[in-house]
Amino acid sequence: MAMIAKFFMILLVASAIIISSCGDSKKEENKEKKDTTEQKTEGPEVTINPVIPDGFVDKELKEFGLDAAVKCPAEAYIYTSELQTDEGKQQQIVIQFDSSSDIKFYISKTAVDFAKVKEEIEKNMFLEFKRFLVEDENGVVYEAMNKSDETLVYNFAMILKGKDSNYKVESDTFVNLTPEQISTLYAMAKSITIK
Repeated sequence: MAMIAKFFMILLVASAIIISSCGDSKKEENKEKKDTTEQKTEGPEVTINPVIPDGFVDKELKEFGLDAAVKCPAEAYIYTSELQTDEGKQQQIVIQFDSSSDIKFYISKTAVDFAKVKEEIEKNMFLEFKRFLVEDENGVVYEAMNKSDETLVYNFAMILKGKDSNYKVESDTFVNLTPEQISTLYAMAKSITIK
């Protein structure tokens, strides 16, 4: 009987050693996977230079429901559209490079703060967040991958404080913009002065 007990004891110790070494192997695999993930999020070098191009003009937004001005192309097409959000239906201002362009951004009243905006970016159901390229006190430019066609896209979002409410300013996440285009849009958004 003692011999059987010794046999099972040796078997138990051997099993523990094997299981332990498998665990170390899994830790190494997980570490390698983590390192790969971290490398993926770094991505290619991208330069964001939010500078207003020459020839842009100040346009008033008062007729669209916001006592503010924005620097944009003289031919910019500005209009309002209805927006359905978790906060309900509301009007948003759309600022488009020109009437035939997909390059545009939106301004809408919001109750969310800047931290919530960043959280929404990271959890977007259509875009796989990669990294923030620019982080200001009230805005970000970020890189993400479009989940439908796996292309890298660049977007921005920011919060502006008005007298009575906050305003969310963001690029159109369904349009694939280049770093140069998003730089110009972000510069335009940063130029908004609420009166």
